[in-house]
Amino acid sequence: MPQRLILIAFCLGWPALLFGQTAARTAFVTRVSQQLAYVGQLKCELVGRAPVTPRQFIRFDSLRRYCSNAELHALLQHRSPVVRSYALWALSERPDADLLPLLRQHRRDRATFEAQCGCIGTTRNVVDFMLQRYRATPQYRVDTLVRANKVLLTHLERQSAARTLRWLHAQRQLSWPQKRRHIRRYQQLAARDDD
Repeated sequence: MPQRLILIAFCLGWPALLFGQTAARTAFVTRVSQQLAYVGQLKCELVGRAPVTPRQFIRFDSLRRYCSNAELHALLQHRSPVVRSYALWALSERPDADLLPLLRQHRRDRATFEAQCGCIGTTRNVVDFMLQRYRATPQYRVDTLVRANKVLLTHLERQSAARTLRWLHAQRQLSWPQKRRHIRRYQQLAARDDD
């Protein structure tokens, strides 16, 4: 008799426990993705002249360890380009994720964001960042063996190189007031990460 009561209590309590964890998990993913979007800057593991790990990367690291592939795929549809880029970064580190369809799906995603790796800060766009992360995976070498994939990837790489050259040319043409505005923008983004 006591075993039946324990079994009934366990069966009745299990769904509440399961759905409670799902709600907490969803709340965590939502909160962290909102914080990543608020800071609005992609930061690597070590940033600055005296390398330190920024809070933004710690948030991403917790999201990368905590999220499933399905949740990361959902984050690829987020409105913030930083969250989309971090989601693909996390997926690129998982051997079971197929990145080529994601790259095809986002090949026109040219939303820009600020990125800082080491002591270098740049303006990137989502498709170029995705292509860079994809090139670093073993899956890239396998996918380029198929001719159709190789043609697509070569085309995307040429477009990326052309965008980079246009951006570099535009940066050289900036006046001093424009350069100061860029510096202030970087300082504002850095201050957001300290919140």
